[in-house]
Amino acid sequence: MIKCVLFDLDQTLVRLSIDWKRALETIKKKYSEYGISDDLLSRHKHSVFSMMIEIYDKMLKFFPKNRAEEIQRSVSETLEEYEINGVTEAELVPNCKKVLMNLKKKGLKVGVVSGTSDAAVNQALEKFDLRKYVDAVFTRDSPGRMKPSSDHVIACLRALNCAPQDAMLIGDTERDIQAARKAGVLAVGLLADNDQWMKKWDISSMWMRRRKKEVEKSADITIRDLLEILPLLK
Repeated sequence: MIKCVLFDLDQTLVRLSIDWKRALETIKKKYSEYGISDDLLSRHKHSVFSMMIEIYDKMLKFFPKNRAEEIQRSVSETLEEYEINGVTEAELVPNCKKVLMNLKKKGLKVGVVSGTSDAAVNQALEKFDLRKYVDAVFTRDSPGRMKPSSDHVIACLRALNCAPQDAMLIGDTERDIQAARKAGVLAVGLLADNDQWMKKWDISSMWMRRRKKEVEKSADITIRDLLEILPLLK
């Protein structure tokens, strides 16, 4: 029986209003200032987080760990500016609050495990009055590696005193699914339609379709609306 439900934040509970193309170019410029090669940077055309994860792994091979961490922290702070601005015009994902209220009424523990910065996650939770439904929050600023590593998922389970087999994680990317699987948690992929969000930020429909296919292929279960997780609790 499910006793604990973990959520990603952006595009799962809340849709942050971020110009990801501009953010990606800004982050590339920041890495370039630290000597990261254009060849490596040019391979990443859509996902800021995938780029940050790969480059950090590369830096650990060529730089002292404290130098790699210093660069990554600087890049993370740059991205945080976009994320905090993105909270201003953020929107709730449909049925988000209804589901969270239902989970708390049932006595379930709720956690948020996000690759977004601590400041932006907490501002989003406060903006939409969601903090009262959430028992634990782990972000990219928390100790350990962010998703697809299982570090933050495992840490969240510990904070909630919940065994992996009694938990599910809901997310919209393959990174979410991989982290859940590595932690032994039921991996639920959210395949919500984001047409308006894609048009607003000129997101490639081909890239979005590929991202959804990756989630469909790797998730234990897929849903198109958060309300669909309620029957899964049994």
